[in-house]
Amino acid sequence: MTRMKRSTILALLLLLMAGCKVGPNYQRPPLTVPDQYRGLAPDQTTQQQSAEDFAVMKWTSVFQDDTLQGLIKEALASNYDMRIAATRILQASANLGIVRANQFPTVNGGFSIINQQSTPLATGSPTIDTAGLQLNYIVDFWGQYRRATEAARAQLLSTVYAKDLVQTTLISLVAENYFLLLQYDAQLTYSNDTVEADKQILRLNTIKYKGGDAAITDVYQAQVLVQQAEAQAITLQQSIAQT
Repeated sequence: MTRMKRSTILALLLLLMAGCKVGPNYQRPPLTVPDQYRGLAPDQTTQQQSAEDFAVMKWTSVFQDDTLQGLIKEALASNYDMRIAATRILQASANLGIVRANQFPTVNGGFSIINQQSTPLATGSPTIDTAGLQLNYIVDFWGQYRRATEAARAQLLSTVYAKDLVQTTLISLVAENYFLLLQYDAQLTYSNDTVEADKQILRLNTIKYKGGDAAITDVYQAQVLVQQAEAQAITLQQSIAQT
């Protein structure tokens, strides 16, 4: 009978030890990535390694245009997506602190003064002072709070990553549209010069036609070129306003 009791107790202990954790610890999966990209020449490998990686460079080092830097700073300060992302980081950080607090003991204290009349014939009312201190601690035997803390920490990291993603996307969009605007400005300057040149050609062909040295088709062709150049300039002006 004693052996059966010992066997039963031992089996229960093994079952309890096997269920102490809720799920296995997270292990990052192994990744195989190449050491370099786009095949560098042997004599350029050392120079490439000594230079700063473009991916880790700050945007102020990448975009050195003062006007573009001002636009990016204004976008980061005024964009609502950035504000939402920052708010979510604060919420996730607060949630992590609340969840992690469940792993620690809680202490509750109280103090009270009671005036109690012991008997009707007593001359005075004795005063009873009471004070109490209560300590509560739930043993995280099954790993519930530890796993909840890990989940909350992962949620915080995900919100930080989301904020970085929003910031990187916003910076790239501002820079892309800025350089596109510069391109449109250069094209508009060229289009305006083309309009003036085509107008000069139209004026010369008109003079030649009136003098009998050119056909009317030359005048019509010059007019078409002027209209095409003016239409291109109008399109570029609209693109500049939209950008």
